[in-house]
Amino acid sequence: MAEKGAISITAKQGSYIVGCVNWAGAILSPLPLVYFGRKTLLFWGHLSMGVSLVVVGVFQVYEMSIPLIIALCWFITSFQFSQGPIAWMYAAEVAVDTALGLCVLALFLSLLEKAITMEFMVHSAMGPEGMFFLLGGITLVGAAFIAIYIKETKGLTDLEKKSLYTPQDLLDEDAAENVAN
Repeated sequence: MAEKGAISITAKQGSYIVGCVNWAGAILSPLPLVYFGRKTLLFWGHLSMGVSLVVVGVFQVYEMSIPLIIALCWFITSFQFSQGPIAWMYAAEVAVDTALGLCVLALFLSLLEKAITMEFMVHSAMGPEGMFFLLGGITLVGAAFIAIYIKETKGLTDLEKKSLYTPQDLLDEDAAENVAN
């Protein structure tokens, strides 16, 4: 956009804006955890991130630079209040050691996938706006997945959190063994 003269700030200034918004979001992100559960924050954060990415795509199509930067800052803030810290916390709460290792592997592989495919998507026929529409759609599907499959951990004990995704028959066997002993 700067090359087309459609924006009045430099890339460096844009980076400063993004960095400051990211920093502020990271500092303030623990606050909602006091009032809301992990599932709630993940769902609404993903919904907000998905919508903001679609809005970024729309602003890219119409070459509206300042609203685009605002929408990117909206995405960053949504990320900092949801997936950024909470995906890691949630995985640590509900998974035992081996499963947690697989969760961390999956999170890092998803970051690697984004790093590898991002430049390809931007320079492909879909262009930057298509990439934002695609990523926004995937993120909205993620919000639906969270709404359907993720279980709330707020107010649960550590044992209850670790047992959330354990099959019921295994829990029944453990209870029977504890009674027998």
